[in-house]
Amino acid sequence: MLYGLAHGRITCDHIFNLLCSYGNVLKVKILLNKPGTAMAHLDSPQGSKNAIHHLHGHKLLGQTLELNYSRHTYIADYSQGGTLPDGSPCWKDYSQSRNNRFLTAEGTSKNRIVSPGKILHFYNAPPDSNSESLTEMFVKVGAQAPLGCKFFSQGSGSKSATGLLEWLDADQVLDAFVLGNHQTVYSQSGQAYTFKMAFSNNTSLEQQQQQMSVTTPT
Repeated sequence: MLYGLAHGRITCDHIFNLLCSYGNVLKVKILLNKPGTAMAHLDSPQGSKNAIHHLHGHKLLGQTLELNYSRHTYIADYSQGGTLPDGSPCWKDYSQSRNNRFLTAEGTSKNRIVSPGKILHFYNAPPDSNSESLTEMFVKVGAQAPLGCKFFSQGSGSKSATGLLEWLDADQVLDAFVLGNHQTVYSQSGQAYTFKMAFSNNTSLEQQQQQMSVTTPT
């Protein structure tokens, strides 16, 4: 169960984005008769435990999140249910979503189970992305502009771009993560990319630069 959601601003896709770093999300239902409340079904007890441990008490869109276990064991099919203020459905099935991150052993091993901090790791951005284009995307979806952006060197011919983004605090990071994750962004040639992000253990872009200077051979 999720409580304290910003009523009228949160969709099922936003809740999927919120939880996907902690386990595979099967279904999400926003309760129309209880504003600010939603149910989410993850595919394992560990996924639910991870989400509660790392997200409970954080602020999302100015509201303090409360996460707890539900007495329900599943979310019933509600595909004929109502809609949210933005016109999107209040119930959604994500069991076949390719954006779930624990579908294979290889994918699972790459996930970092950490709490939101000041830094987000981004990947699968268009190879011709720059800090201005990423900032424009975040502002467009209603998030704060990042304070800094660092691209990792991928070499010539890279199929996508990856790097780090920094915000003022964990609250701004969580807003950006929920609003900007899995957005469709386009290269200059018009090719579509599903922009993805993950929480990072780094506390600043300067820390990452120092780590690289220590480990990079001279």
